[in-house]
Amino acid sequence: MADTYDEASSAAPDDETAEDSAAPVKNGRSAKTYLALIAHSRRVFKPYNDRCDNIELQLANLERLAKATRDREYQMFWANLEVLKPSVYSRPPVPVVTTRFNDRRPAHREACEVLERCSIVNFEKEDIDSTMRLIRDDLVVNARGVAWCWYEIDAKSQQRARVGHVSRKDFLHDSSARYWSEVGWVARCSWLTRKEARKRFGKYSGKAYADAAFAKQKDADGNAEQSATAEFWELWHKGEQRIVWVSPGCENVLDEATPDEMLQLDDFYPCPRPAFGTLKKDTLQPIPDFLYYKDQIEEVNELTARISSLSESLRLKGFYAGGAEDLADAIEKAVKNTNNNAILIPVSNFAAIGGQGMKESIVWLPLDVVATTIQACINIRKQLIDDIYQITGLSDVMRGATNPNETLGAQQLKSQYGSIRVRDKQFELVRIARDVTRIQGEIIAENFTPETLLAMSQSDIPTVQQLQEKANGIHQQMIELQGKVRMASQDPQAMQMAQQNPEQADQMLQQAQQQMGAFQGQIQDLQNTVTIEAVAALLRDQRLRPFIMDIETDSTIQPDEDAAKQRVTEYTTAVGGFIAQSFPMVQAQPQLAPFVGEMLKFVSSPFRAGRALDGAIDTLVEQMQQFAKQPRPDPNAARAQADAEARQREMQFKQQEADQKAAATAQDMKFREQAHQMTMAEKTMDLRAKRQQANIDQNAALIAQGLPPQPDTEMDDHRALLAQLAADRQQTNALIAALTQALTAPKRIVKDGAGKPIGVESVPTQNPGLVPTQNGAQVNGHNLGN
Repeated sequence: MADTYDEASSAAPDDETAEDSAAPVKNGRSAKTYLALIAHSRRVFKPYNDRCDNIELQLANLERLAKATRDREYQMFWANLEVLKPSVYSRPPVPVVTTRFNDRRPAHREACEVLERCSIVNFEKEDIDSTMRLIRDDLVVNARGVAWCWYEIDAKSQQRARVGHVSRKDFLHDSSARYWSEVGWVARCSWLTRKEARKRFGKYSGKAYADAAFAKQKDADGNAEQSATAEFWELWHKGEQRIVWVSPGCENVLDEATPDEMLQLDDFYPCPRPAFGTLKKDTLQPIPDFLYYKDQIEEVNELTARISSLSESLRLKGFYAGGAEDLADAIEKAVKNTNNNAILIPVSNFAAIGGQGMKESIVWLPLDVVATTIQACINIRKQLIDDIYQITGLSDVMRGATNPNETLGAQQLKSQYGSIRVRDKQFELVRIARDVTRIQGEIIAENFTPETLLAMSQSDIPTVQQLQEKANGIHQQMIELQGKVRMASQDPQAMQMAQQNPEQADQMLQQAQQQMGAFQGQIQDLQNTVTIEAVAALLRDQRLRPFIMDIETDSTIQPDEDAAKQRVTEYTTAVGGFIAQSFPMVQAQPQLAPFVGEMLKFVSSPFRAGRALDGAIDTLVEQMQQFAKQPRPDPNAARAQADAEARQREMQFKQQEADQKAAATAQDMKFREQAHQMTMAEKTMDLRAKRQQANIDQNAALIAQGLPPQPDTEMDDHRALLAQLAADRQQTNALIAALTQALTAPKRIVKDGAGKPIGVESVPTQNPGLVPTQNGAQVNGHNLGN
């Protein structure tokens, strides 16, 4: 693609002719119009570039600074810049991509996370810190810093979103625009050798590049480059929605890109609005800050040179009588001599300078006038330096100088005032860093493949193929489970076992239903899972992306550690106090949870707590809102239920006491019956013994009389009596067992229509002694047959 060229990486082909004829040549359009735009803009900005050249020579000219015979200078300009540079930029920006309106939809949040990680990695690969420092230096020196972004596939077939700095002479734009929104075109110049130009334009325009004005360029010191280069301009025309590449000397356009081939950027241009300093009214022509205190700098340098010259003449020199020198020659010789040792010069006409007696045998050259002059120059220079600080706004606190007699409030006021004066430059660098982040985010979102996004972000977002494989595995398990259930329903043996043990069959059926529900839940989770293809599609949606994502950067200014600690303390104090006061209120009145959650967000909003803490706050607010939506138990109903349970426990306790008393009564009756039966048995045995003895005696008398003995009818009566007693005893035991079973049977509480307990009744149970079988009834283990 035509706009992916990297001017820094190129290689020369082996055969120029083969390279030029390797691809069909485009029909070149005339470059006259575009070259006229570039020439006119260059003429408009020529005064600005000439002044910037002089300023840069004033700032850093190695030959002039290293010259031993140059006039002494006070390097005020360099010192001011060294204070100003770290004040406006001191650390690289870090991209921050968040959803607008705290949108918590998974696809949107995943897309923001992926784009933020890719932007951070891309900034590190592109060394954004070096680019931002070059832009900062241009801003503080020349009042304009320019950045340029482009898309590239490098020699390793890796996709890259490039970011670079553009020199002030290599950047032009529509000079008639009053505001950046009115700019109709921008252009960047690349200096290419013949080999680089042939590689870049040979397959598009043939040998048309050879007409470019190749020449060996010279640097500021007059040193010529080894290879001849020519300027090739990449011009983005917003009105025509077109990119063209032209070069002075080439009649036709060397290459062009239509809207279908070029990068689709929201603001069209691949460069953000330059970081401007002071601008000329109703124009985009910068005015360097140095011009505002150039006069004071020159006066300071003049005074410094004067002080240096006077200091050289501040040496002890005297005159004495003797020699043939004239007075005028002697004085001139004394002034011009730079020997640091004391100098005595003989004068023939010694009386002319006041030398008469012995005490005045040596007349010294007066030095108090020179010293007074030097002190006056120093005072004037000091005042000029203060004037420069007033113009630039650099306070002594910012420079590290302080007055021990000043109060803390005075020093804080100076620091605040100085930071206000440089705040516009700070905001400009923060703004251009944000704009560069957004442009490179657009390039990444619209051109990088899902594989590149995953590799750069190191995210664990699955692909559609991975989800499909998981879904197929779950679906296969569901089919196998349905087959097992179907086979079990058609198996007679399994059905017979289910009829014999219905509880186990129901349990197995419930397990199968639970497994089927779990499989369906997994399928639903897979359907709701965000894939990298969905993230890439969302990132490429030019219509929705600006409304979904908010791309920013953190501060590019070195934070004050004490101020940062104070902000952390303020944040924890504010949030901790709010939570301590509001959460008891939420527990008492859950319907206030949404309001308290929004208040917590409001309290945290002035503090930049970071992505993790912001997400935790959002989660906490959602949990509070869900807590408020949950139905809350009625305290009256809970009290009534507690009273009913207490009455139920009391009735159960009374029933247990009654059951225990009834059981004790039944046991006592049983003991009494047994004692009565034993007493009756003893009496019967005594009566039987007496009757047997009487029968024995009677039979003995009959035998003595020769008569037959009488039958023992009493024994038969005794057996009948024992049988009657056994029957009575069995009936009594049955009655006692029935009473015991009735007393110990399970009970249930009888409630009225309002749910209040009104009594207790026994729960009817089947006869435990009667168990149905296939061949009939079985009582206590004995089969009764059919």
